[in-house]
Amino acid sequence: ALGTVNFAQLAEGLPELSIGVQTLIQAMLITVFAIKAAVFPLAAWLPDSYPTAPAPVTAVFAGLLTKVGVYCMLRTETLLFPGNRIVDLLMAVALASMVIGILGAVAQTDLKRLLSLTLISHIGFMVFGIGLA
Repeated sequence: ALGTVNFAQLAEGLPELSIGVQTLIQAMLITVFAIKAAVFPLAAWLPDSYPTAPAPVTAVFAGLLTKVGVYCMLRTETLLFPGNRIVDLLMAVALASMVIGILGAVAQTDLKRLLSLTLISHIGFMVFGIGLA
């Protein structure tokens, strides 16, 4: 729609687009970053991928990779969409991530799966903070 992926140029050009296109772009970006951050219901990949990796790789994944998705969500919402039209949706999926993640962790016996599901819950807390602005 704008011919660029540079956030500074996107922030300048987005107000010129129609509200429908802006909302579509916002929803697509949030969806992609929510998959990366493992926000419920897009977190199905996380509990199965962390237990199969070696412990050092799991530590890097848990400490860095999902947080990049949260950072991108934060950057997108503050820089590109400061009006934040989807705040209720963000808070709802964050709450679902918190509850589903911790309930899944309670049911686990494998330590790595327990930690990966706890991570989903913690991501929910971070996304809830983005929703609260």
